[in-house]
Amino acid sequence: MKPDVKRILTKLSENKVELSEAKAKALAKDFRKAESGLKAKKKILDNLVKELKSLEKLQLTTKKEYDEAVDFLEIYGRGKDRYNSLYDGFEKKARELGIKVDQIPVMKELDKAFDDAADAYVPVSRMLGDVRKAMGEPF
Repeated sequence: MKPDVKRILTKLSENKVELSEAKAKALAKDFRKAESGLKAKKKILDNLVKELKSLEKLQLTTKKEYDEAVDFLEIYGRGKDRYNSLYDGFEKKARELGIKVDQIPVMKELDKAFDDAADAYVPVSRMLGDVRKAMGEPF
């Protein structure tokens, strides 16, 4: 082979090697960038997963408390019907005796308990609507 051809081939080989090295360095740089970004995202995602797990626990607790509140609202609702019936019966008997129903001690106590329960019922009932909205699903 002629020296010029040999020199040209050597130069081409060197250029190919340099080009390959440049590509390898660029690719290594991309991998470093990916590694750095992935490590940062892993930290963020780890924190988000922890928060999601906490949120899941909060949702379960909220559902449990919601269900228990509904149970108490139902107790009040059933009791309200019984209260009205009982109150009417006592009122009729009190009238027959010529007294007011609120003069009967047990009715005074029952009336107070009913009023207190009604006072507690209203805000909880409203709050349950807020809970349903916040949870984004019907219960």
